[in-house]
Amino acid sequence: MNAYLLFAAAALAEIAGCFAFWAWVRLDKPVWWLAPGMVSLALFAVLLSLVPSDAAGRTYAGLWRHLHPRIPPMALAGGGPDPGPLGYQRWSDLPRRRLDDPLRPAWLSDRLDRPEPWCNDICMCGRYALTATPEDILQFLSVIDIEDFPPRYNIAPTQPILVVAASERERPGSNLPERRALLARWGFIPGWVKDARDFPLLINARAETATEKASFRAAMRHRRILIPTSGFYEWRRPPKETGLPSQPYWIRPRRGGLLAFGGLLETYASADGSEVDTAAILTTKANATIRGIHDRMPVVVPQEEFARWLDCKTQEPRMVADLLQPAADDLFEAVPVSDLVNKVANMGPELQKPISLADPVAPPKTLGQMSFF
Repeated sequence: MNAYLLFAAAALAEIAGCFAFWAWVRLDKPVWWLAPGMVSLALFAVLLSLVPSDAAGRTYAGLWRHLHPRIPPMALAGGGPDPGPLGYQRWSDLPRRRLDDPLRPAWLSDRLDRPEPWCNDICMCGRYALTATPEDILQFLSVIDIEDFPPRYNIAPTQPILVVAASERERPGSNLPERRALLARWGFIPGWVKDARDFPLLINARAETATEKASFRAAMRHRRILIPTSGFYEWRRPPKETGLPSQPYWIRPRRGGLLAFGGLLETYASADGSEVDTAAILTTKANATIRGIHDRMPVVVPQEEFARWLDCKTQEPRMVADLLQPAADDLFEAVPVSDLVNKVANMGPELQKPISLADPVAPPKTLGQMSFF
């Protein structure tokens, strides 16, 4: 039966039941009025149970959009035209698509195209870049082979990102490489999630609590990864009373080259049987260089510790806890850049062009209230 019809019947049953109870209490109706009320509520529960969970979510989203058209459809149980599993049009095409042409739900694009406070408030490290050549990445991460890809200057959540994980060696003496490179969706989905469309976007994991949280505990023990990067973006937000806009910074290695963030990987299997690799970046408290911009920063795994970090068979989380500390104060430099990075559609090298910061100008005082200062 059509989900809309089931919902309509359930709603009518609920209204009838509530009216019966209201009439008995407020209109002093006989007690037998409670009988049809209880039957109506029981019918409501039965009808609601007949609606499949995915259809229920989509139907609710469709009804809600009629009442609240300004609410983005994908924010409500995955509405919109053929969103596909997890909000993508075709997840199966993800590994074969170019890295600079990611598929992303329209509602999330709208959120990411807004100024930076969304990423600054909810997620630390919500944008980063990978502009090195594939050859440099191969040498830095000691992987056998990766496909060619263009420089990426503005990597945003839900886009496919390059990650490196330990390979599964079948037997001693195997000639398989120790590490493998793969693409994963930036946005971690734990394996126990039933419907990813109702699950919040987890692009970061706090290193201090990752071993305790149900979402990340298993991945922290069994699926630690490296995420190569050329640097990341962060926003410094002045006090609201100043009225000044937030200032984006391009935070890059002071000596250039590549770095690797510590991350977590989870392969999520959706209800239709498709699978997708998802990832999150671990964060820790900021060092002295970044503390003036944000109180958190990504975990940076030193190159000499790659093997220990990726070795999930012999290295338990407590054995690699020392790698979750803030990076050295002299590792990064913060370069002020323009607000072009606020919009994910901007993907060129001009995003990292330094700008000179003008002296802040205080907003004009209003004349509506006198002040002693």
